[in-house]
Amino acid sequence: MPITGIVQNGRVEFDAPVTWPDGSRVTLALDEDEVYEYPHPMAPYDREKEIELLKESIEDMKAGRVRDAFEVLDELRRELEENVEMQRGIR
Repeated sequence: MPITGIVQNGRVEFDAPVTWPDGSRVTLALDEDEVYEYPHPMAPYDREKEIELLKESIEDMKAGRVRDAFEVLDELRRELEENVEMQRGIR
């Protein structure tokens, strides 16, 4: 019986709750028919889309629509701490 889900932060989040007993052997397979939109890391490289994204980014920078580097780094630090806590079972 196939069970579907999505990978979030390195873990599989199933679409519906599963209650398999401990020790159950399972097999996971990537759905290769899934279509990923660029810039998803699994999407095929799209040079034109990449150029478009870079142009938008440059325009944002010129217009002052950017975030402070320290703000971004702080956000990344918090996300990393949350992921480490989840993996350790703290949360």
